[in-house]
Amino acid sequence: MAPRNLYIVATGQHVGKTTVSLGLMHALTQRGLRVHFFKPVGQQTVEQQGVRIDKDAVLIQSALSIDSGLAKMSPVTVPKGFVEGYLFNRNVEPLKRAILESYQQIAQGCDVIVIEGTGHAGVGSCLDLSNAEVASLLGARALMVVEGGVGSTIDEVALNLGLFQIEKVQVIGVVANKVWPEKRQHIEEMLRQGLANLGLRFLGAIPYDVRLTYPQVGQIARELGAEVVCGERFLDRQVHNILVAAMEPQNVLPRIGPHSLMITPGDRIDNILLAANSGLLRSSREEGVVALLLTGGFALHPAILSLVECSGLPVLVSEEDTYPVTARVQCMVFKMLPDEIEKIQQAQHLVKQYVNIDEILPYLLGKAPA
Repeated sequence: MAPRNLYIVATGQHVGKTTVSLGLMHALTQRGLRVHFFKPVGQQTVEQQGVRIDKDAVLIQSALSIDSGLAKMSPVTVPKGFVEGYLFNRNVEPLKRAILESYQQIAQGCDVIVIEGTGHAGVGSCLDLSNAEVASLLGARALMVVEGGVGSTIDEVALNLGLFQIEKVQVIGVVANKVWPEKRQHIEEMLRQGLANLGLRFLGAIPYDVRLTYPQVGQIARELGAEVVCGERFLDRQVHNILVAAMEPQNVLPRIGPHSLMITPGDRIDNILLAANSGLLRSSREEGVVALLLTGGFALHPAILSLVECSGLPVLVSEEDTYPVTARVQCMVFKMLPDEIEKIQQAQHLVKQYVNIDEILPYLLGKAPA
């Protein structure tokens, strides 16, 4: 029997498709179903096995120990300049063929394929491969993930729903993610009724968990293009707080929180030494500064660098000044990494606890109305 396809789509970027995909696949596997993952069109890629692969495919293959070639899970990727070339030489058939060929290989021996889209329903239209069109191509039903809210959330659902209806793709329901815990009950009540007014099922509200947003030091370094001058072994430390140290050390000290990334000009030796020694003032290094980001492109004096190296503190150096660097870091959104086991387990737990899997199952077992 052909597998049932569930297409996970969102109403925007960074809403939580991967969190829902991780949790849903884990929950379905626990119920005895053979589940596979498919990311037909990927935008954010890494190099794996000599080819460019979507980051989400790499994460989920690792997290769920999926025994399949990554290239099959991520058949179409969109490198820089690809869209510009396509617009003047439109030919979607090779892209569709690549998606279908990979899908057919993935589908062997599966009960369910969780297909993750890219952004909202219209993303990919520039390639004639919008999420709505790809879902239709693969004969999938869609599950929509929205960010917790009421009015704007329902408006965005209605807009995305229209594209799926044009492509005759059934949307089985909506999951709200990143809902503020103190507002969760109220938002659930409003969304349940608002979505019912659109003819859609409300399938759960996942509370916002700040722990899923904490980046690793190495991720920040890569995003900034910063040089790592020491502490390479500790780039997997998590950053919970951003501290801009442009003041005197006695004023910086009380502002140091747990898991802090201290951003300071590279010539502020006083604050650099304070960061290096902050671990002595706490029960562990993680309770103080976990990494230093030096701005202005200043090179550390060898004697100072030696002291910092002894502290085990990763030091990143950026050529930019303090304000633009800080603004960039605070605006960054980071994807979950394959080695972040605690985050993966927490995502799976949240979906299991807050998403109504029992209402989704009939669509995956062929027992729901068309």
